[in-house]
Amino acid sequence: MKVFKSICEMIIRQRPTIIILLAFFLLITSNARAQNELTNAAFHGDIKTVKALLAEGADVNAKNDEDITALFMACYSGHIDVVKTLLASGADVKVKTSNDKMTALEAAEKGNHSEIVMLLKNDGNEY
Repeated sequence: MKVFKSICEMIIRQRPTIIILLAFFLLITSNARAQNELTNAAFHGDIKTVKALLAEGADVNAKNDEDITALFMACYSGHIDVVKTLLASGADVKVKTSNDKMTALEAAEKGNHSEIVMLLKNDGNEY
């Protein structure tokens, strides 16, 4: 019981430091989860979730755990409405994956999504 009391007293004395560390940890895990949710929603064409996550502040150019952006996923899977939304939110068409150095344009070409290819070749200028 004495050890428990000592630990509790230490936590109380160090509370600001512990709270800051906990907040930092929660922020990091929250951002990673949001980015994985964004890329997953983009891959599945879930425009409603994509818009909601962007409205909540998800980073449109951040990469998920597999080093892929939401724009890449939307282009690869052919969801032009999601691509347009991401471009309108500032998605960078030039970001490459780390592993195979592919861009979103190359993903759209690989998937034979000609409308998305044309959009990206214009660099999304209308957005």
